[in-house]
Amino acid sequence: MRDARFAAAFGPLNCDREWSAASTTALADRRAAKNKLWLIGGVLAALALAGLILEWLGVL
Repeated sequence: MRDARFAAAFGPLNCDREWSAASTTALADRRAAKNKLWLIGGVLAALALAGLILEWLGVL
């Protein structure tokens, strides 16, 4: 914010919305992102493995 006084006035009013790395919401978001990353990685690995198997079998 450009006006430090204005920002300081709203600081106490929004303290419950302030981001914290240790908050339950932040932890849940990181857990969900990690689960999504593992899922996408698993799907990509399965596709790569299927491609290798199909190539080995001479289908592709």
